[in-house]
Amino acid sequence: MTAASSTFASSFGVAATQFAAACENAAGDATALFRVVYGLDDGKDYGRFFYGQNPLINFVDAATSLAGLIAQGVAEQQAVSAAAAALTADDTDPATFGPNAVALTEAVRCACANPADGVRLLVDLCGFIARITTGGVADDPIGAQLFLLAVRAATRLRIAAAGSLVRASAVYQPTSREDAASVSSEVAAVLDGLALFCADIFDDATASALYAARVAVITDLQARGGPLGSVRRAKFNAALPALVIAYRLYGDATRYGDILARNPVPHPGFMPLEIEALTE
Repeated sequence: MTAASSTFASSFGVAATQFAAACENAAGDATALFRVVYGLDDGKDYGRFFYGQNPLINFVDAATSLAGLIAQGVAEQQAVSAAAAALTADDTDPATFGPNAVALTEAVRCACANPADGVRLLVDLCGFIARITTGGVADDPIGAQLFLLAVRAATRLRIAAAGSLVRASAVYQPTSREDAASVSSEVAAVLDGLALFCADIFDDATASALYAARVAVITDLQARGGPLGSVRRAKFNAALPALVIAYRLYGDATRYGDILARNPVPHPGFMPLEIEALTE
């Protein structure tokens, strides 16, 4: 290994290894059985408290059996592990580093049966910071070089995560105007911060692309969230049945289903004293 490739491996390589581990942890979170089991779609009715029957939660690629669900999760975890291995195997080749990073973050996104998990996990990955402990930055030229290369590597990895975050937000189904605005604000803040960082290191092309993506996300979620109802917090002095609350709020007891979907509880006869409900 030449000195140049050794330096590259000690910076880009370390960043790639740390990011790959973070992505594998994210995939483990997304495919945990207690999360994905709610996406089971086998035609059976498991009750209104089972998230698979919750109309406000949009699962993708839902399995039709528990065995299929487990197999699907294992396959998705393996895909992330394979992409992570590819990133770390070629971490000394600048030409493949970017594409491999994108392939890894896309594998993480595809592992999320619930698009809300995709947004949540990719927001975390967009905040990735590489930790380099080799050398002293203040008085060691090699250490300073390693640090700067690691910063650039981490930036490239965060950009890959940002691209997947934009795709995740496009398939996310907001449940209300406020929900759409909240997700839009969260994603826009991540893209804005990363764009500003890229501009500060004179990567104007990437900064412009991130700003354009930010505008696209805001426009998309505003358009899809606008026709939805607004929500508010409703408070009561006693634990009332969902039917009673629906009648009190809307004059229509049949709307209890939306209340239960927004506020899952052990029993519909005893709702919390404070709930989320549509304003109209």
